[in-house]
Amino acid sequence: MYSTCSILARENEEVVTRLLAAEPQMAVAAMPEGPALAPGALDCAVGVQLLPGAEAGRTASIYACLEKTTAGT
Repeated sequence: MYSTCSILARENEEVVTRLLAAEPQMAVAAMPEGPALAPGALDCAVGVQLLPGAEAGRTASIYACLEKTTAGT
């Protein structure tokens, strides 16, 4: 799980994108099954973004599920 309390792409999607490029054994995992996204949440390419003041909550955050796809060396 990668999570921040930021709305800045350089701290959110860009971090995950750089990690995926640098670590080929990592991949974006499917989000766990469960309740629907919070109202106002945005489904992003590498996670879910919650914006401040939106229906989803008072603070900003993003979260992304990642998984290791192969054994490390």
